[in-house]
Amino acid sequence: MLKTNNSVKETEARAVDALRSGLGQVPAIKLKSITRESRIDHAELDIVAKLSVAGRGHTLACEVKENGQPRYVRAGLLQLRSYVAGLGRDVTPVLIAPFLSSAAQELCREQ
Repeated sequence: MLKTNNSVKETEARAVDALRSGLGQVPAIKLKSITRESRIDHAELDIVAKLSVAGRGHTLACEVKENGQPRYVRAGLLQLRSYVAGLGRDVTPVLIAPFLSSAAQELCREQ
């Protein structure tokens, strides 16, 4: 099945909503901003969330995949690793997918 650009945008929109909701449940985290299709230095990311964690600035660099099968997750993790290399300790890579199989979850833990 061919994925349309609309379905990608819908997946990203749902990811933003889920991220905003999840972060809002953690008292020590204050969400400063969340943007889609953002840039950090050389990296083009699907979502960038700027946070304050216990008073310190932090950034979540997010890659969104429509499919959580291991081959897509592996590609996303490699992208994230490349994107955040050298950005410092205040950037956390985050892979977002509607569902992650147990094999995909294991890949995430390994990375």
